Amino acid sequence: MFLRKRLLSLFFLSSVTYAGELPLYISADKVTFDEKNDLLLANGCVEISEFLKDSGDIKAPFFKKKFKTLSPEKKQPSKKIKNERYLRADSLTYNRKTKELTLKGHIVFQDENDNVIHADSLIFDDQFNNGFIEHVKVLLTEDEGRITAQKATRQNGKVNIFKRAMYSPCKVCKDSPIPLWQLRAKTITHDQGEQEITYQNATMDIYGVPLLYAPYFFHPDPAVKRKSGFLFPTLGQSNNLGPAIKTPYFYVIDRHSDLTISPIITGKQGPILAAEYRKRIHRGDLKLAGSITESRKLNRNNLRSNQSEKTPPKTRFHLQAQGRFELSDYDLATIDINRASDTIYLRRYSIVTDSAIVARNKNLTSEAKVERFKGGTYAAIKGYAFQTDKPKTTPLVFPLAQFTHQTDPGKYSEILTFDTHLQNLSRPNQIPGIVPRNSQRAITQGRMYLPYIHRSGQMIEWESLLRGDLYNIDGFTRPEATRKSQYAAGRLFPQTAVTWRIPLINRGSASAWMLEPLMQLNLAPSGLNPQKIPNEDSRLSELDDTNLFFLSRMNGFDRTDTGQRFVYGLNNGFYGPQRTRLFWFIGQSQRLNKRKGSIIGDQQHTSDYVTKIQVYPSEYFKIHYRGRFSKRGDNQLSEVTTNLGKPLFCLSSTYIFVTKNDTPIQKDIRQINWSLSSHFLENWKVSFSQNQNLVRSQKNSSANMASLMYENDCFQTSFGIFQTRYRDRDLHPDKGFLIQFSFKNLGTFKPTSSGNFPNMTTRTL
Repeated sequence: MFLRKRLLSLFFLSSVTYAGELPLYISADKVTFDEKNDLLLANGCVEISEFLKDSGDIKAPFFKKKFKTLSPEKKQPSKKIKNERYLRADSLTYNRKTKELTLKGHIVFQDENDNVIHADSLIFDDQFNNGFIEHVKVLLTEDEGRITAQKATRQNGKVNIFKRAMYSPCKVCKDSPIPLWQLRAKTITHDQGEQEITYQNATMDIYGVPLLYAPYFFHPDPAVKRKSGFLFPTLGQSNNLGPAIKTPYFYVIDRHSDLTISPIITGKQGPILAAEYRKRIHRGDLKLAGSITESRKLNRNNLRSNQSEKTPPKTRFHLQAQGRFELSDYDLATIDINRASDTIYLRRYSIVTDSAIVARNKNLTSEAKVERFKGGTYAAIKGYAFQTDKPKTTPLVFPLAQFTHQTDPGKYSEILTFDTHLQNLSRPNQIPGIVPRNSQRAITQGRMYLPYIHRSGQMIEWESLLRGDLYNIDGFTRPEATRKSQYAAGRLFPQTAVTWRIPLINRGSASAWMLEPLMQLNLAPSGLNPQKIPNEDSRLSELDDTNLFFLSRMNGFDRTDTGQRFVYGLNNGFYGPQRTRLFWFIGQSQRLNKRKGSIIGDQQHTSDYVTKIQVYPSEYFKIHYRGRFSKRGDNQLSEVTTNLGKPLFCLSSTYIFVTKNDTPIQKDIRQINWSLSSHFLENWKVSFSQNQNLVRSQKNSSANMASLMYENDCFQTSFGIFQTRYRDRDLHPDKGFLIQFSFKNLGTFKPTSSGNFPNMTTRTL
């Protein structure tokens, strides 16, 4: 024991001169020193560790610590600390002249990045910068991937070269030792300096069967979040564009910004150039995107379905700008700009953008605003611009200023709210009798809410509002006039309401029933919606279960909810065993004055009945229904949503009906959307979906889709077919397929249809 301690101490003292500031630490069951050949020999549970110079965990040089050699029976593995390289083997030979370490037998090497290398033999210098390994297996911590090779070399501490190697991030088990996919190559080079992995003569195997070959292939190190290079291409086929290929190039400008340039080649139309720029700043981010192309074979005589639609130009483009900037802890500025050469460009060429919301909306909205959020105060200045097929009558809204302050509940739980709105709106041309060319609006209102709960459970809510409006109208021909005029208009609108409710509960041994009657008396003056005040933002106000008891049921401010009314309703709730639930509400409004209302569903003295039903027979079956019926029982509105099943079998559907009297187009809307999906195996899922028109004159499916998807820890693929029946100028009914492959750590290979993806929106008013 004395000899072994002395030999280790000699090695320790001498190592200070050649190992730099921090030495190696070697521990083994048996250590001998060959003075003639200047060799250190260690056998049995050999452990080597090196503390790096940049280690934040080392407070003092290692050689100042007390040196210990544990006896074999007390020996424990060395504790790995931050930025330390650790190595374990059966035997070690260290040549002090050549500064070379030779290890053999059950080698485990853990580097400073926590990657683990298993090998049979290893030869390294004492700085671990250069070396040679045989029969190596690498477990990568960053991506959980594995590299195996016949042999490997390390050069200059940065480049690892693997010969006859294989890489895969897929997990394997005893029952299935072959990974789902793997890359085999003659040479795999991992350049840690350039943060790049390169393959020469590479073959991709799927379940051990070679399918793809590439003489040269590279991708970024899995630890790299962003690196310049080509991304996986997007391929597609559609009747509208023909075959198409999109090949993006990603360029890293600096740590906070990047640029993606995406040239797109189509078979039936011209090439498209798309680009996207992104930048992160200290308290915000910015994204700029756009594309440009020239359409071919445009038959302009057949492009318009009516004279009001604008013919698409030959040169077509789109621009997007999105930004979010935190000006302070309370102030936020955002922009969202969306413009295109024509309103159907992003639907016709949906391959240029990944933004489904923009691509599916015909009219584009641009918005810029500065907001302040502090305590109970909200303030904002906003601006809106719209791109439609009628630019001459489309408004520009700027500025739209808003200030709102709400107090905390007071001594009697009262809440006070103060609101101010200022708006300037302009358009090139007026719509006579409907909207003016220019208008300015100032609205100020104060509101008080006071609740009271009696010890019997009755709740009484009192709410009052006092509002003043001032308008300046320019360039407006009123219905009774024959020429444009400029004038000012104003109104003072007080309103108050008292709401009473009492919840009644009957409890059983395994169930409970809740009954809650509600009543409200709402008082306001009549006749405060004159035609001289144009209606810009209150054109579609609809009575439903959510707003029946609101003080004001109007959308926007240009129309007031005038008159006196008595509102009543009934809430029911049943809570049964096994998570069964049943909720039901019905209500109605009765006008107390002779004037008719302007809200859909409340235009007569007695409103339609509004109702809502929610049924939960079990946790795997849910039905949601909301509707509106006339006094005679005629159906005016119905929306039914159902969800049935478990992941093994799941059916969901949405049905909607709106009578033609309640739609601006004066046509019935009757549609159903349904989807059926099944997660029939652990990694497999199949789904079917359809959007079906049920109106007799429009009876057909507007969109159909079926898909099959496989997904596990390292691979995902899906296959889908679709059909659409949308038609708008040069956007025609389309059909095609969708295929997507995603390989973990390698990126995504995504062939997709270049046509418009089915729009599942059921209700467009």
